[in-house]
Amino acid sequence: MGFDGPGLGERFLEWEGGFADTEPVPPGTVTSEVLFRYELPYRDGFQVERVFEVPVASVVLVVPGEGVALEGPALTPAGTVDTQMGLALSYTAGPLAAGESLAFTLVAEPAATAPVSLPSATAPPAHSTARETAVGLVALAAAVMVAYLLWRPAAPPTVPPTARPLVEAIAALDESFEAGEIQEGAYRAEREKLKRRLRRLLERGSG
Repeated sequence: MGFDGPGLGERFLEWEGGFADTEPVPPGTVTSEVLFRYELPYRDGFQVERVFEVPVASVVLVVPGEGVALEGPALTPAGTVDTQMGLALSYTAGPLAAGESLAFTLVAEPAATAPVSLPSATAPPAHSTARETAVGLVALAAAVMVAYLLWRPAAPPTVPPTARPLVEAIAALDESFEAGEIQEGAYRAEREKLKRRLRRLLERGSG
């Protein structure tokens, strides 16, 4: 498990079934954002369900635009985002009340390329590199690249077109860091700067 900032043994402590945040929560209206990621083995039809103990205004999920897609009654497709790795599919959900769950299924999504002949009913399923990789959840930094939980006053669960370049930049930065192409100090500083810009943009859009 990885965190965007101090991790396990520092701000966060291991807990049965998850982790605990030691950061104090002051009274009043505050905004808090926590980004964490972990990997799970992936197979077609893999189901993910998470219960949020606090109200969540908006959840944004971004997955590679080739080989993997998400399905769920609470998800709303929000188009594509350009990244250095190619097009990515984005989905939104929320708002979610405290104790409410979010569930979705990862499914194989054939790439929209040149037409190909359909396999026979008895043919074995084709292998997909994307489907055989591990899936990083919440930040979705591997097959599911990034998920942002935006804890802020209620806003429509959509990704404004003006915010997509920043989402793209954050996803590309995450990929560069995961690939070892950028030092951690520079990565943390640049990511925090991009998150501040994205937060201000979303707050202006909801005002």
